[in-house]
Amino acid sequence: MQPYQQAQIATLIDFISRSTGSFVHVLRDPSGVVALIVNAVCKARTLSFSIRNKILPEDVRALFGGCTPSDGHRTRIMKIQRSEWLRQVRLFRAYLRAQMHRTYESYAAEIHFRKHLRLADQMIEFHWKLQLRLLRDLVDKVRVSATSNVHVAEGICLPDFVLEVLGLGPKFAVQPQKNKPELVSIVRQVSKRVPEDQATRIINEALIVNAVCKARTLSFSIRNKILPEDVRALFGGCTPSDGHRTRIMKIQRSEWLRQVRLFRAYLRAQMHRTYESYAAEIHFRKHLRLADQMIEFHWKLQLRLLRDLVDKVRVSATSNVHVAEGICLPDFVLEVLGLGPKFAVQPQKNKPELVSIVRQVSKRVPEDQATRIINEDEKTCWCYEPRASKPLLQFHSAHTKLVKRGIAKMCLSEALKKSCRCLMNESFRQQVSRLSNAGYPRASSCPLLKDCTEKCWRKDVKGWIGQGYRFLP
Repeated sequence: MQPYQQAQIATLIDFISRSTGSFVHVLRDPSGVVALIVNAVCKARTLSFSIRNKILPEDVRALFGGCTPSDGHRTRIMKIQRSEWLRQVRLFRAYLRAQMHRTYESYAAEIHFRKHLRLADQMIEFHWKLQLRLLRDLVDKVRVSATSNVHVAEGICLPDFVLEVLGLGPKFAVQPQKNKPELVSIVRQVSKRVPEDQATRIINEALIVNAVCKARTLSFSIRNKILPEDVRALFGGCTPSDGHRTRIMKIQRSEWLRQVRLFRAYLRAQMHRTYESYAAEIHFRKHLRLADQMIEFHWKLQLRLLRDLVDKVRVSATSNVHVAEGICLPDFVLEVLGLGPKFAVQPQKNKPELVSIVRQVSKRVPEDQATRIINEDEKTCWCYEPRASKPLLQFHSAHTKLVKRGIAKMCLSEALKKSCRCLMNESFRQQVSRLSNAGYPRASSCPLLKDCTEKCWRKDVKGWIGQGYRFLP
C-alpha cells in the first residue's frame, strides 16, 4: 500500500469517526480500539444467533414498550442492527490500521496491525463462548416425545395431550405443588383484576394511548431527523447511518400502529361480549372518544419536549458569540469561542516547544541576501487551495441535490489528491469549513458531508483492494 493512499484513508476515517458521534478518534491506545472491535463483533454474532433461533432481545423488546412485535418487524430490526454493527467493525479496523501506519514505518505497521487483529480474534472467541452459553439457554428445547406405553382400561378414552403427559412418567403426570409465596402472589394478582370488565377496559385504553403517542413521536422524529435514545442504545451509543436510523424508526412506527389496530379490535369485541349489538357500538365509540382525549392530552405534553429538543439541536454554541458585520468565521472557531474565554486562548508553549520552533525558523534564515537551499533530508510540503476567488454554490440555492453533492465531493476529493501527506488533514478540514460556510450541513440531521466522505473512503479502499491488498484479514 502506498503511503500517500494510507494518508488519504487516515484523513477520511478521522472525519467519519468525528461526524458519526463515535469516540474512536480520541483513542491513542490500540487496546481501546481492539476492545471496540470485540464488542461490535460479539453484538453482530448475538443478533445473527437471535435471528436464526427467533429470539427477541430485551433491547429490541424495549423499543415496543415491552410488547412482542410481529416476526417480520423483529427480524428486520435485528438485521438493520447487525448491518450497523458490522459497519462499525469495518470502521474500527480501518482506524486501527491507520493508527499503526502513523506510529510505525510501513513495513512494521502491517506486522503490528495483524498482531492486534490476532489478539482481537482471541478475545472475540473467548467472549463469544461465554455469551453463547447464555443464548442457548434461551432457545426453546425440542420436546421429547413419550416413549413409554400408557395402559388404558377398556371403555376409557383419553385425549392425546393427556396420553403425552402420562407417557413422560409419574414425575411429569402431576402438577407441581405451589409454595406459600406463590399462592399469595396468585391471590394478589386475582384481587387486582376485580371487577374484571373495568380493569380490562382501562388497560386497553391505556395501551391504545401509549401506542398512538409512540407512533406520533416516531413520525415527528423522522420528519425532524431526531435520533431517539432507545434507537441510539441499539448501536452502543454511537450515531448510526441515516438510512439505518430511518428504517428502524419506520419499522417501530408500523409496529405501534399495528398494536393500535389490535387493541381497538379487542376493545370492540369486549363491548360486544358485554352489551347488545345496538348498545355495544355506543359504548365502543364512547371509550374511543375518551381515549382520543387522553391521547391529545399526553401528546401535547410530549410535543413540548420534542420541540425543545429540536430547538436545542438547531441552536449551537455560537449563539453567545457576537460577530461583527462583514466577518465570517468557521464553525469550529465559533464553537471554541462559544465555550468561553478559558478555551479561546491558545495554550502557552513550554521551553522545548519554543526551542523546536527556533530551530525550524533558523534553518530558513537567508545568507548573503540569498535564500538558503533546504537540506536534502527535509521535504517540501504543499496544500490544495482553489485558485479562483469565486465563492461556492450556496446550499440553499434552487439547484438539485445531485449538483450540490457533486460540488461537495469534488472539493473533498481534490483536497485529498492535491495535498501532501503532512498537510492533507489540514487541507481537508479547510474544505469542510469552506463548505460549511456555504451552508452545507455537517449535523447528523442532514449528513451530506459525512456521506460524501464515506463514498470517498469506499472508493479508496476499493482501489486498495484492487492493487492486491487485503483490507480486512
